[in-house]
Amino acid sequence: MYGERKIRILNYQWIVASSLYNYCRSSDVESVSQFKLRQNLTQVTKKGAKGTKESMINELVEMLTNYRNLCAN
Repeated sequence: MYGERKIRILNYQWIVASSLYNYCRSSDVESVSQFKLRQNLTQVTKKGAKGTKESMINELVEMLTNYRNLCAN
């Protein structure tokens, strides 16, 4: 196996929603919110607790506002 070069090729097929409403209807808001929370908790050492809290609140408010405006009709 020494000296051999190999290339791995992967083919993916992604499902694309035909409309934003269908995408939002199948999303789980609580799971996405929890993911964003955990993602922001990694920034506590850089931003501090107060900065992390503010950015988390702003991101969640923006996300839920967009969900309400675009998907919850």
